Order: sequence, then structure tokens, then C-alpha cells
Amino acid sequence: MRNRWATRRENQLRPNPGRLRTGVLLHTFLPRRTELNPIRMCWFPETEEDTTMGKMIGSAIVGYIVMFVVVFLLFSAAYLALGASGAFQPGTWDPSGVWILLSIAIGVVAGIAGGYVCKAIAKDAMGPKILIGIVIVLGLLFAIPVFTSSPDVVATARPETVPMFDAMSNAKQPGWVALLNPILGVVGVLLGAKMYKKNQA
Repeated sequence: MRNRWATRRENQLRPNPGRLRTGVLLHTFLPRRTELNPIRMCWFPETEEDTTMGKMIGSAIVGYIVMFVVVFLLFSAAYLALGASGAFQPGTWDPSGVWILLSIAIGVVAGIAGGYVCKAIAKDAMGPKILIGIVIVLGLLFAIPVFTSSPDVVATARPETVPMFDAMSNAKQPGWVALLNPILGVVGVLLGAKMYKKNQA
């Protein structure tokens, strides 16, 4: 008489046609686990489209950082060269005509640098387009305080010697300049992206 446990073990190991058919169906229709995410404990295959969009957004962010650095460096050099008397009108915090012209030129130069770097990283027109969107949105946000500041506040007289950071915080930017800044940035980004394209041709 055979051992009852051995008989049960043989039945378990014997192929079951129904079980085989079920396994084949599951193997056919269920998706294969291609990439395991250890953080979320589920699989999300990284598509080429996701990688490309991440690259476009990253290139736009790097391009805007380049614009910020160029603006800061050039404005710092211009203020050191002109001083408070050349950057402002006499006795006031209103910028001089020379400073306004320099700010326009610096805005275009910064946009060219940002657009060039953005296009060099992205290798696609989508990167500069995203950068243009960032420039417009942030430019308009930075222009809001210029128009919402209270005109009733009495301005203090400007001393002859003004540190650069005090000049930045107390300067009164004209409203039309604040609205012009994002436009200059957009023009610069387009020029920078076009310059990179010509260099690669």
C-alpha cells in the first residue's frame, strides 16, 4: 500500500491541463514587469517621451539660471562703473537715461545667453519655447509690485554714496521698463537659439 502523502505529492506535481491553460492566458495578457520602482514598489516603464520632456524642462531651467547670472554680473559691473550719480537722477531714486539704456541692452544679452545654452542642451525647439514661457510669466510677476506700490509713500532723498544692494532695493523702476523686460528676454532667447542653430549648420 502506497504512502498516502506520496500519492498526494504526485498529484500535485502531475501537469493539470486547466492550470496550464490559465497560466498561458495570464502570461499572454498580463503586462510584463519591465522596470521596478523601489520607492513606490510598482513598475512604470520610462518612455522616450518622458525622457525628452524632462530634458526640455531641464534645459529651460538651466537657461533661466544663466540669464539670472548674466543679469546680476552685468548690472553689478555697470553700477561699479557708473556709481550712484550715473545710475540715478540727481537726488532721487529714479534711474538715469544711461542706466535705462544699459538695462535694455543687458536684458537682450542675458536672453541671448540663456537661449543659446537652452538650445545647446535641448537640441530641440521645445526647450527655448518653455524658456520663453518662464520668462514671460516671471517677468509679469516681477512687474506687479511696480504697479501696485503705493504712490503716497514719501521718497527719501538719495545720498551721494549708495551701496549696490541698497540701490537695488530702493530704485524706482518705470512701469514701461518693467513691462519691457520680459519682451527683451523673449527677443534675446529667440536670438540665442537662432545663433546656436547657425553655429551647428
